[in-house]
Amino acid sequence: MSVIIPAHNEEVNAVATIRSLLAGTVKDLQVIFVDDGSVDRTLSVVREAFSGEGRVRVFTKPNGGKASALNYGIARAESSIVVCIDADTQLMPDAVKNFSGVLKRMRRSLRLPATRRWETSGTC
Repeated sequence: MSVIIPAHNEEVNAVATIRSLLAGTVKDLQVIFVDDGSVDRTLSVVREAFSGEGRVRVFTKPNGGKASALNYGIARAESSIVVCIDADTQLMPDAVKNFSGVLKRMRRSLRLPATRRWETSGTC
């Protein structure tokens, strides 16, 4: 599962949000953090905190708004299941596992293919 976290000026919350994801029960998690042109220390504190953590990928882009940052992250997701959360959201340890289970059950009941990618023009 890939979790996309767009952020703009979230130096106070971003590290705690990512730590809450990594402390969860899903170990094959990919966290994609997208700094959306922050003017505070968001990018540097996240890079410093997770520089050796292989499950966290950190990107930066010029400010374009939340939808732009989400699309940027989604384009880099490697999982067939993608969840997007805000940079100030801290989840319970089993939340991502529960999301995954619900989505997998929905896919089976709707008979959706395991993986489906949509190409977009860069808008949400």
